[in-house]
Amino acid sequence: MRTEQFLRDYFTEDEHFIIALKTLPAAKDKKAYTTHKLLNIKDPNLSKFLGHCYYKNRDEAVDIYFTLNSYQEQSTNIKRVESLVNGVKSFYFDIDKEVELLYPKIIELFGEPTYKITTSENKYQLIYKFIEPYRGDFTYFKQLLKGVVYHLYPLDKLFDIARIFRLTGFKNKKPSNKDFLVSVEKQENYYTFEQFEHIAKPFMLTENKPIKKSAQTPLKSKTIKNAPNSSNSNNFDKYKDITKKVNKKYNELLTKYKNDKSTADLAFVKWLRYSKMIENEETLTLKLFEARGYENLMQKHDYHIAYYIQNILEKSI
Repeated sequence: MRTEQFLRDYFTEDEHFIIALKTLPAAKDKKAYTTHKLLNIKDPNLSKFLGHCYYKNRDEAVDIYFTLNSYQEQSTNIKRVESLVNGVKSFYFDIDKEVELLYPKIIELFGEPTYKITTSENKYQLIYKFIEPYRGDFTYFKQLLKGVVYHLYPLDKLFDIARIFRLTGFKNKKPSNKDFLVSVEKQENYYTFEQFEHIAKPFMLTENKPIKKSAQTPLKSKTIKNAPNSSNSNNFDKYKDITKKVNKKYNELLTKYKNDKSTADLAFVKWLRYSKMIENEETLTLKLFEARGYENLMQKHDYHIAYYIQNILEKSI
């Protein structure tokens, strides 16, 4: 399935979506930057813009992504933020670790995806498209997805609905992937939000309460067996005396992301890495605890704190 054919298959004529062009840094001390273009499949310039993306991706270190969900119309200064999403079109998973274990487990739970995107050798992004976009409580949707992803450790642990996936037909420009050509396979499988909810709800994470054993059956794998669990919170005891310190930058990010602390946490650590040039992960972790306060972070993530911190550090690179 070619790029434009895929976009026309995935989005309807009345939906707007964003194509993101991420320019990779030329050196370790440089920062990657991303530009966004809001489009509609009826846009007469769609083919022309995709051609522009093709040449950028072919000749430069530029990766091409698309938003999984539809957006409100924007005239200038296009923003890819959750507050502008107007419909959740699918639920989705990103598998780049333990693929042989996780892929069949996801299929066992949910069936075959509508789209299987191969992003590099034996790494996949799976999209389960809803028959009709979900326009209900987006926070509830994220909680459902988060519970499933934590259950299926070590899946990618980002749950924001402003999420982007690699766009088929373009090369993966990360040096380690050697210009791997991203491709997509489609099956005529469509889902309702209620079907997703029925399967995902038993895995929902209830704040301030441990998950019942029956709700989180561990996968049979050495990785899962030795994965971080409630006991790993002890590794963070050294931060227990840290109370929240007023941090102007963190407060700005919290306001920007409508009090979504997970998104603000990631943005804050990215800012520390690239604006303050802090590379030491212990220092980054300390700064995050100072911005949030030990009690606040542990109350929110508790027995999953090791997962959470590791994911923030990985995704901020």
